[in-house]
Amino acid sequence: MFFRDMHYGTMEYLTKKGIKLTYLDAEEVTNEVAKHLENNGVLKRMDKQTFLLNYPEFWLPRKEVAPPPAKPAATQTVSTTAPATPTQPA
Repeated sequence: MFFRDMHYGTMEYLTKKGIKLTYLDAEEVTNEVAKHLENNGVLKRMDKQTFLLNYPEFWLPRKEVAPPPAKPAATQTVSTTAPATPTQPA
C-alpha cells in the first residue's frame, strides 16, 4: 500500500464527513494514522512510501492449484466398419 494512496483516501474520507483540510494537513493526519496502524501491527513499513497490510481479514484466500490432468496416451484407432464406397464385382 502506498502512502499517497492512503493520503488521498484520507482526504476523500474526511471530505465526505464534512471535514475540510488542506493538502498538507491531510498529509499530517495520514502520517498519524499510519503510525497508529504500524504500532498496532496492522501495517508494516517497507520503505518511506510503502506499507505492507498485515491484517488477515483482508487477505485473499489461497487457492490450491491442482496439477493439470495427465494427457491420455496416443492410441491408434482401427476402423471395423465397411468402406464408404461399395465395391463392384468383376
